[in-house]
Amino acid sequence: MTVSLVRRQLITFIFLLPTCSLESVGLDVRIGAFFPSATRFRDVYGSASPSYQIEASWRVRNGVHMWSNLGYIHKSGRSIPLNIRSKVQLVPISIGLKAVHDRNSLAPYIGVGLSYIWLHEKNCFDLSNKLNTVGAIFKSGITKKYKHFAFSLFGDYLIQKATARNITGKQRVTMSGFFLGGTIGVTF
Repeated sequence: MTVSLVRRQLITFIFLLPTCSLESVGLDVRIGAFFPSATRFRDVYGSASPSYQIEASWRVRNGVHMWSNLGYIHKSGRSIPLNIRSKVQLVPISIGLKAVHDRNSLAPYIGVGLSYIWLHEKNCFDLSNKLNTVGAIFKSGITKKYKHFAFSLFGDYLIQKATARNITGKQRVTMSGFFLGGTIGVTF
């Protein structure tokens, strides 16, 4: 099996899993910013990058929800020390559990899960890094429900490290950081 086929099957599984139990299923569009914790990443690509995500969640039992998330981050920058134009694309995929304290129409939550990231970095000389790695993600936020709609504020922390190999040798890459933003969603 090729890596791309496995990746497609994993994404399909993560997003079809909520349909197994249509009791209390939610689908959110999340828009926010990614604030990398690694100094080198910030020096090349800046201190914040836009993040676009889709998240599905469903109630497993009272107070416990399972969630799956697919995101996309794209940013341009200049490499150090040669000041060469560079672009990075990150595609984080994650799945996990969260504890939800549902009080009337407000629902604060905290959660933890596994994260898989695909990274592609390329500069103007066509030197590129492609890698994928597994890490962890911690979630928190508060959701306001109104009928079948939900609005949220969230703060997530991603822990992700990998080793990239290219023609210049091995390089340690840290993609850890904070996601802060808001969501709009629907519940069934």
